[in-house]
Amino acid sequence: MNKLKLTSVLFAILFLGSSKVFAQLDGARVYWPLPKNTNILAAHIVSGTMNATWNNFELIQPSINIQNNLYMLTYTRVQPILGRTAYWTLILPAAQIETNTSLPVPELSQLSKGLADPGFSATINIFGVPGMRAKDFIRYDLNTTINFGVKATFPLGTYDSDEMLNVGSNQYKIRFSLPMVHAFSFWAPGERLVLDVMPSATLITKNDNSMGNEIEQDPLFVIESHLSQDITKRAFLSLDYSYIFGGEANYTDKETGMIVKKSDAFDTHLLGVTANFEINDHMQIFLTHAQTFNKPADISLEASLLKVSLTWSWHDYFEKVGDFHGD
Repeated sequence: MNKLKLTSVLFAILFLGSSKVFAQLDGARVYWPLPKNTNILAAHIVSGTMNATWNNFELIQPSINIQNNLYMLTYTRVQPILGRTAYWTLILPAAQIETNTSLPVPELSQLSKGLADPGFSATINIFGVPGMRAKDFIRYDLNTTINFGVKATFPLGTYDSDEMLNVGSNQYKIRFSLPMVHAFSFWAPGERLVLDVMPSATLITKNDNSMGNEIEQDPLFVIESHLSQDITKRAFLSLDYSYIFGGEANYTDKETGMIVKKSDAFDTHLLGVTANFEINDHMQIFLTHAQTFNKPADISLEASLLKVSLTWSWHDYFEKVGDFHGD
């Protein structure tokens, strides 16, 4: 194998699965197999207008317009466990949310910013991909893989119980997911046509103080899917569709113990597109636009989102190969 071909294969493999995304959604090609000891550092910016805040979606206001800006740093390490491929990710977010719409109580702040709730996720392959070294992984030909994931989010973000808008949630969240990947084509850079499907369920603990109320929310369910096609050896396009449902919430007055409000369950569809381009042998950029669409009579989540992710990936084996060939 000549130098150019070897470098192309190695870095095409290295760059798979390196984008983490907005709140409940992960993004295209996140759970594609990778060789052990792969490292991925990424910076993400998500900007969008919604009728809710990004962290929870538990309080949807049909007549409110909220500008959500989310900034995240993520670090992913591929380190097998029990002989299976496993992905470990640390998520450090910050955010700014604001609205120009009049809030129900005039003295409430229309701006909140600061550190958001950090998270940690672990995803292990249960079918299709044993943990492999990079030099063995080069010969790998993907067909179907199934993974099991757990993601925990901790209520350490900026939160004020007397405000309606908060970048922190004051709630623990734990998400269980079953990411699946199926290839419809040969597993070769420039030719791949692949479907990713990621069903998940998020359990949310009680918010014990939100403007004098306690909030209890039912589990939130998501079915996320991405049909992606390579357009060159170093770029792909993805058609993205997600369905979010569940998450009905009850608001109980802390003093009287009476339920003062109920928030309907979600029934929200999102359609979007993702474009990916490699900048160089270590860096690539992901651009995603997503838009909700619902029935005109629905009181549900309405959002228009733009996400930009910049990733830096490295692997000791690939670096040694590059040094050997004089790169």
